[in-house]
Amino acid sequence: MNYIDVIEKLSEKNLSGIFLCEYEEAYLKDNIIDNIKKELTVPDFNFINFKNYINYEDLKTSIDTYPIIDEKKYIIWQNVDFSKNMINQYEDVLNPLMNDFKNFPNYSTLFIFTDKPIFKGKFYKSILKNQNIVNISKLNYKQLVNFIGKRFSKNNKKITLKLIDIIINSLAYFSDESNTDLYSVINSVDKIISNSHNEIVNIEDINSQLENITDANIFQLTDFLSQKNITDALSTFEFIYNQGEDLFKVFFMIVRHIRNLIGIKTLINYNFSDDYIRNLLKISNFELKKDKTYIKNFKLSELIKLYNTSFEIDISSKSLKFNMKVALEFFISKW
Repeated sequence: MNYIDVIEKLSEKNLSGIFLCEYEEAYLKDNIIDNIKKELTVPDFNFINFKNYINYEDLKTSIDTYPIIDEKKYIIWQNVDFSKNMINQYEDVLNPLMNDFKNFPNYSTLFIFTDKPIFKGKFYKSILKNQNIVNISKLNYKQLVNFIGKRFSKNNKKITLKLIDIIINSLAYFSDESNTDLYSVINSVDKIISNSHNEIVNIEDINSQLENITDANIFQLTDFLSQKNITDALSTFEFIYNQGEDLFKVFFMIVRHIRNLIGIKTLINYNFSDDYIRNLLKISNFELKKDKTYIKNFKLSELIKLYNTSFEIDISSKSLKFNMKVALEFFISKW
């Protein structure tokens, strides 16, 4: 099951049993919990929220007690760690809970939200066989476009798909090196909405807010590098440095950009489609289109040389005398 499956079944009042949830997006997890509360007439009695370690008897009592007025009750157990090294700490709860699987009351629903990847051991396999596994993944590109678009529409704002693409690219939601989650996306979008004084959002509304977002500045830096505009690249880097940004994050986002340029240039040479390239590299359509214009500025051998230089910097960073600011200034000058 996924997030959408849960929301649909919840609206149909068709949820019962135990749901073991592994999530990448805290917003989606919190939204499931909020929707559960909204479904209840008497949430004070029929919504029970456990956190961290709990006593099995307390959990068992909550499951077995009949709901009041509502036909169902919901028990949430969150902030737990069922990873390989930690799951043993919960054995005195999980072992007896497994014995309850076959006789779990149909008026109760238990959601377990794990903060870390779940160890695929005895408890997981038993849930998989007898109950429900839910994977709450990050949104894909199409879903994120709809998510942002609805946020603007909800606030009576109109925005083009091109501008939404710019926002997504600037926030680096799909980058492994970025910490951007949906809460960060909402915060940035709401700032743009507040700054926009007209019904139709324009590029100036976006730029005035995104220039304060570090990831946007790093993307501007990689744009200047891709244009071989070393003067503006160094100036942008100096601004980022003065903002107090983590320079290792800057470094790894530049490395990500180099990998993307190498990947795009190589895959285009083998006549792969844009859809294939975008899905393989996990980049937005906007980023792909932009980078396709940049790869014309480089030979493949130049990009590989830059990537090798980044590898040398990464090795040097383990040294006690290493200075990332100096290393990045040197790296930028090599473009």
